[in-house]
Amino acid sequence: MDYLSGNRSLLHLVPKLIYSNASQDRTEISWKVFLKEGKSLEVEGKSVQVKHSGIYLIYSQVFYKDNTYTMGHIILRKKDGDSEDSDKLLSCIQSMPGDRALAYNTCYTSGVFRLCKGQTISLVIPRINATLDISSQATFLGIVRL
Repeated sequence: MDYLSGNRSLLHLVPKLIYSNASQDRTEISWKVFLKEGKSLEVEGKSVQVKHSGIYLIYSQVFYKDNTYTMGHIILRKKDGDSEDSDKLLSCIQSMPGDRALAYNTCYTSGVFRLCKGQTISLVIPRINATLDISSQATFLGIVRL
């Protein structure tokens, strides 16, 4: 029964929609579930809520189709659902070709963290109107309880 009680969980997400947040100069992704097991994690639009404290592997990849000189993304952890304070857990930066016809590049990152019940995880791209490939094999976010 450990599996059903939340001791083993995984959530693999793929893009549903992309939003440009002009006030914070960033692009955000609303996620949909591609694969889910267990009860430790719940997707809530642009973030994932942690339902059970534990050690988690977080991984992400974004496929950029943008000729801005560098592109990247950040994985943020909010300490509680109401707080605007967040910790940067991971970041990924990739140089991009200047020629729009060649401007394709992926950025992958992963790490292991202690996450607590009530915290939320989100992926943000610190640039407004980022151009991305939102196909499921190109851009994704995953969290696995270890």
